[in-house]
Amino acid sequence: MSFIEGGTLQAYLDVVPGKKLPVNEVVRIGIELCNVLDYLHTHQPQIIFVSQTVEHYVYPKGKFI
Repeated sequence: MSFIEGGTLQAYLDVVPGKKLPVNEVVRIGIELCNVLDYLHTHQPQIIFVSQTVEHYVYPKGKFI
């Protein structure tokens, strides 16, 4: 696993005015999260990621991963 420099999704939300993101960004992040979970669950053997919180997702340098 590679180190990804950046902050958490929670830290990103904490600095957004009103803690509200534009709809298009919410949809983009949601799609990326679905792609990650699809990869983890279709990998052989499956990778089960049970601790899904905004503190566990990295938002490096303005682009969510």
